Amino acid sequence: MRHEGALKEAYVKLYRIPDHNYLAKRCRDERVKTAPEPVKLFAQRLLTLKRKRALADYDPLERFEISSVQAEVGQVEQLFQSLEAMEESELFEFAIFSSLPDRKAN
Repeated sequence: MRHEGALKEAYVKLYRIPDHNYLAKRCRDERVKTAPEPVKLFAQRLLTLKRKRALADYDPLERFEISSVQAEVGQVEQLFQSLEAMEESELFEFAIFSSLPDRKAN
């Protein structure tokens, strides 16, 4: 395919856009407490996995059992199914909230 290289480059750029530190900050925001249950679970799971990733990346003594990692993956897959079952407007609202800063009115 002629555009395959360009599509791959665009995908890689889009994939790298999220600021995971900002996303984590939003997941700790008080407003998440009133969000639908799948959003609350997503926020909790993201923070947990972000901490574990930091341990895996920066603590050479940290070890993870394959079975526990597989269990985590299974839980995340179930969580994604819950998110996909949400009302589209609620999911969109969380996507905007978690990725864009609030703007102050002029």
